[in-house]
Amino acid sequence: MATNVGAPETRAAGFGGLVVVAFESRLGTEMAALITKLGGVPQVAAALKEVPLEENAPALRFAEELFAGRVPMVIFMTGVGTRALAQVLAARFSLEKIVEARVGAYGTDASSLLIGIPQTTVPPTVTGMPTGTVPEIPLLKKQDQRGVAKL
Repeated sequence: MATNVGAPETRAAGFGGLVVVAFESRLGTEMAALITKLGGVPQVAAALKEVPLEENAPALRFAEELFAGRVPMVIFMTGVGTRALAQVLAARFSLEKIVEARVGAYGTDASSLLIGIPQTTVPPTVTGMPTGTVPEIPLLKKQDQRGVAKL
């Protein structure tokens, strides 16, 4: 009788009956099916609610405030959202009221460098053995963070 000694025993990872919460808007049904397939009990809640702008009363109220001159400046964070809003507003309002449009950018960048031993938590392995945290031992450590805003 032959035995397969080269193949390790494998088990499918799963949730083992745990309740799994997923925040998903568009693929909620598919995410629930995947959680169920992996042995979990899905609880799916929409992270966002997608509403067409032409039915979005707050967006239309914003446009009325903007064109009435009660909003002196607007900063849009994404080009996609800006174009979608402009497309809907162009159908209802005269966009000639926009005096000046500028393109800008913003962002932050952080970096860190550690040459040495990072902080480590020693897990309990044997009863009676000491556990705890080994502190960071840096030979060289550098942290840098920069931000930029440009109009």
